[in-house]
Amino acid sequence: MVKCLVDDGNRDPRMMATALRHLPQQTRPSEIVVPGLLDGLQNVNRLTDRILSNRPLRQVILAHQNG
Repeated sequence: MVKCLVDDGNRDPRMMATALRHLPQQTRPSEIVVPGLLDGLQNVNRLTDRILSNRPLRQVILAHQNG
C-alpha cells in the first residue's frame, strides 16, 4: 500500500514531519514484489500474438501515387 499526504491545498508542516518520521517503519518499494507489475509489454505481446496467430494472413496491395 502507498501512504501519501492529501493535497487539499493546506501545507501543514506538522503533517509532513509526522509522515517523514514514519518513513523508517514503512517497507521500501524495492523490497516489495508485485507479481506481473512490470510485465506490461510482455503481456501485450503475448495477447497480441495469440489474437493474430488465429487469423488468416491477408495480402496487402499498395497503390502507387504519382505526384
